[in-house]
Amino acid sequence: MDTLTTAPENARTFNIDQALNKPGFSDFLAKFPDKDTLDMDDAEEIEKRFKSFELKGKTLGVIGLGNIGSRVAELGMGIGMKVIAYNRSQKKLKDVEMESLDEVLKESDAISLNTTHEDRNDNMIGKEQIAKMKDGVIIVNTVDRVLVDEDAMAKAIKSGKVSGYAYEAEDLVNTPLANLENAIGIKGFAWYTKEALANLYAIWISNITALSMGKPQNRVA
Repeated sequence: MDTLTTAPENARTFNIDQALNKPGFSDFLAKFPDKDTLDMDDAEEIEKRFKSFELKGKTLGVIGLGNIGSRVAELGMGIGMKVIAYNRSQKKLKDVEMESLDEVLKESDAISLNTTHEDRNDNMIGKEQIAKMKDGVIIVNTVDRVLVDEDAMAKAIKSGKVSGYAYEAEDLVNTPLANLENAIGIKGFAWYTKEALANLYAIWISNITALSMGKPQNRVA
């Protein structure tokens, strides 16, 4: 029997149809142009829609240097990016330059938003903040859609100020970003792993224990 096509009995099977029908994934694929409708002889269209830049040697700005932000910074350095970061409270991470929010906005070629999810961070990135960014900046929002003024982001994408924006959300339809080719929205299931759940349960137990001892931790208000 051909061992290259034989899987162990306990192996998980991969169904390509199921994968393609995951929430948000079909919408993601739909943003890519059909080769039959794309004029490959239109140099201006190709230049406008597809020409990008390599990340190696570019500057990654991390806003929010917590657990996720720190890992993003490490990934950036791993592919040869210079990493700068802003955090509301004092933080340090090896080989990461801590700067003000304005400096991170102005100097970054790509920006990753990794702040805490709380009301005071709503609309943290709006028209004023986007205006300070480099032309053609790439932005990834790992927090929540309310962190960004979506009307301002849609206008920035249409003008080319922002070349690409990725975000997670439950509602991918009722947003000014819905039909924009360079705005990629996916359902928020990236956190749903057995490791993340185990860590979440451990945090719950630790929080309850600390509270019962009169020493609350991980407070959000």
